[in-house]
Amino acid sequence: MLDGDQFVGLISLPMVTETMLGLDSLKIEQLDDMCVRDVMDTDVTTVDNPYALEEVMHLLVNDPFLPVVASTGEFTGIVTRREWMKSLNYICHDLGKDYEVTPKTTVHAGHHQ
Repeated sequence: MLDGDQFVGLISLPMVTETMLGLDSLKIEQLDDMCVRDVMDTDVTTVDNPYALEEVMHLLVNDPFLPVVASTGEFTGIVTRREWMKSLNYICHDLGKDYEVTPKTTVHAGHHQ
């Protein structure tokens, strides 16, 4: 959800239905008196723009997407787990086409392997 261009929270169909089920009885009319702010989640993990790739990888383990927010609070986009995985898959499969990949040499107690 945005207030102008400022990110303020998320809303989803499950959030609305959970609110409906939490009411005394299941009546759609009861939603007439509620506002989006009554249902939305404002405790949302976001990432800065620009964002650190390693941070995003860790956060996407638990979240299917992350809102990207500028330091001013302006919403600038979304990073999704699906798009991240597609990009990583592309890199893994095409790395050998653009680069020569050689095994890493390790050093153990004064000798090379």
